[in-house]
Amino acid sequence: PSGGGGGPRAALATAVSAPAPAPASAPRAQAAAALAAFPSFVEVLAMIRARDIRLLADVEDFLRLTRYQPGIVEFSPAPGAPAELAQTLQRRLSDWTGARWMVALSDAPAAPTARETREAETRRRFDEAASHPMVAAALAAFPGARILAVREPPPPESEPPPAEEGDPGWEDPGDDWSPVDSHFE
Repeated sequence: PSGGGGGPRAALATAVSAPAPAPASAPRAQAAAALAAFPSFVEVLAMIRARDIRLLADVEDFLRLTRYQPGIVEFSPAPGAPAELAQTLQRRLSDWTGARWMVALSDAPAAPTARETREAETRRRFDEAASHPMVAAALAAFPGARILAVREPPPPESEPPPAEEGDPGWEDPGDDWSPVDSHFE
């Protein structure tokens, strides 16, 4: 059987043909959406904290950020940083988000590490506490004494709702009230 229509082979070729490829902009849009969840490095740290505590320790201890934008991390490593920190961070961020991340070393001026920032804040709080007159007097009165911890005061408790006009704020026991309970009579 010959003919010009191609017969079953033409139908088979049509049925097996691959679907039309998605536009090239679709992966870019997905990557942009994935990166939108990380407007600052704080969100990156939160994701690392939830997924890899060892990487978090390395990032907090050794990463001095020089530049950040979603998908790009540039840092100056602090002394003692693992040699593979940039590669590990790039691989994990890309794996976790499904977007491509660029992580690079930089010689530019850098922010302190997260650990250095926490330590500076702790020193500031201890210095502030030590400068309080009552604490300074206690430290002077007890040579060798030192401040072990500085805690923030608890938030003030909410105040009870105001009493209605004419309401003394307690229940009136009535005229037959006695300061001695009835079972002592």
